[in-house]
Parts: sequence; structure tokens; C-alpha cells
Amino acid sequence: SSFNWDADEQRLCFVAELPPLAGPEMGPPDAEGKAAWKGYAAYEPDWGELLVDTRSPCIFVLDIPSKEVTQVAVPAASSCGQCTWSPNGKHIVFTAWENESLQLPGVTRPGLIYCYNRTSALFMATA
Repeated sequence: SSFNWDADEQRLCFVAELPPLAGPEMGPPDAEGKAAWKGYAAYEPDWGELLVDTRSPCIFVLDIPSKEVTQVAVPAASSCGQCTWSPNGKHIVFTAWENESLQLPGVTRPGLIYCYNRTSALFMATA
């Protein structure tokens, strides 16, 4: 994870995973005493290999005076990291990696062992 203070030291940008979605649960039993699923399946693909149970990291901003945390808009199907503030404090610059490997088409979220050289790009978002 990375984090960085803005010039006024009133806001902090940082990298973190989103909390997991609420999983499926059993509903009340019917007349025969059988419970039924309610909700949806909670499957999320992970990065595999050495990164099991990890989700795509996102960029967040903590506003110190209000104690509010907001998620920054990032490119879809990507994992973000290494965030920092622009000199004017209005934008956040960060690195993003596509979740699908360009070297292994069709493979989403390849692990560290077989795909260690991923294409990345710099992005800027309004804070």
C-alpha cells in the first residue's frame, strides 16, 4: 500500500482493497423445513498463485477535518497503486495495471510467478 499527504496536510490519498461484497445466506425454512439461498453467489476471481484472496486495489482519499473516506474514480478492470498528489492538490496521479494480461490473452488476474512483467500506465484523477 502507498499513501501521500496533500500540501496542506488535510487530505491523505492511499491504496487499499474494497471491502468484500456481502455473501449469500440462507433464507427462512419453508414448510418442509428446507432453507433456500437468498442473495447472490459471492465469487470473486483472485490473483492466484501467491496472491490468493486479494482483490484489485483502489485509490481512496481521507479528508482529515471531516473524517470522510471517498473512493477515487479509476479505470475499469484495473489495479491501482503508487498514488501521489499533484502540486496544486486538486488531482491524484497513480499507476494502474490492467487486470487482463496482454501477454496471456483471456487470462484475467495472472499471478506473480508466470506474469511478473505487466503493462502499466499513469493516470490522473480529480480528488
